[in-house]
Amino acid sequence: MKNRVILLASCLMFLSASAAMAQGGKQTGPSKPNGPVGSKDVPNKPPPTIKLFPDLVIEEVQVVNPDIGKIVVRVRNKGNKPSAACQTYLSLPMKNGGTESYSQMTQPALGINAFIWLTIQTGYSVVGRDFWVKTDEFDKVKELNETNNTWRGNMGGKP
Repeated sequence: MKNRVILLASCLMFLSASAAMAQGGKQTGPSKPNGPVGSKDVPNKPPPTIKLFPDLVIEEVQVVNPDIGKIVVRVRNKGNKPSAACQTYLSLPMKNGGTESYSQMTQPALGINAFIWLTIQTGYSVVGRDFWVKTDEFDKVKELNETNNTWRGNMGGKP
């Protein structure tokens, strides 16, 4: 019995040594990092997480006719995920401190890098009035950047 145990132990040692030689004498077991742990060259470090969100931006506003308060607005989704539908508003600050708002019909969902031209009109003269246009007015669309949805300007017009 003692001889069988010694023979079995010898066989296991031989098989272990053979396996190590077959791998070129390299250590078996879990791999070790190539560089310092916490640096970027650790081979088993997971890639950074990429956040996927839309990012609605007003890229351009054209005052078409201040006599009737007509503007066109280009809204683009600069994010890395399609957006849901939302509202885009034209607001005019009033001299007494209040604000007049005119909402455009619901802006449709926009694909990645897609844009849409929207026409907004008050129906009366806004010559020389300041204005702002904001898309996703009530932050219903979760975005990469919630601070770039507004464009401010002046209607300009006749002197």
